[in-house]
Amino acid sequence: MLTFSETQQNPYRWYVVLAVIGFSLSLVSWFYWGATVNLLAEGESLVSWKLAGAFILVSVFFCAIPFRKIETHIDQSSVQFKISLFGSKREVIKWEDIDHAYVREFVLYGEYPKGMGGTRQGPNGWAYVMNGDYGLQINKKSGGKILLGTQRPDELLAFLTTLPIQQKTKVL
Repeated sequence: MLTFSETQQNPYRWYVVLAVIGFSLSLVSWFYWGATVNLLAEGESLVSWKLAGAFILVSVFFCAIPFRKIETHIDQSSVQFKISLFGSKREVIKWEDIDHAYVREFVLYGEYPKGMGGTRQGPNGWAYVMNGDYGLQINKKSGGKILLGTQRPDELLAFLTTLPIQQKTKVL
């Protein structure tokens, strides 16, 4: 059975983590300094420590987002994709439900302005992209549109042309 599989991760994930950690450390040190001044001036105040704890939790969340992965698996019966971070459900789109499927070039922030961490929304539907500017555009018969990013557009295009699904689905 013919298959195409690809796993994508954000190539800049460690830069994001280092930036968030650096910002968090500077803010926590600021909270520490403020709490120390508060202790000396007014007595014990835990408000700054509560804010610091909340900020650390938010920082951990933002450090985890760049580690999301998009796993794509395409075979003769369906297109499947999964966005994983803390366990996600695999989405399955049967070829019978697809009107058009083709590889195309896109402009991520121009076409899909809303979102982060690989999942974006725009007037052209949903996009699941980690990096790059090529993807598999899926136009469903129901009217929905999904763009799945790929780092291997030539291989994906070659794979799509080998599928016997072309009679049922327009693969452009």
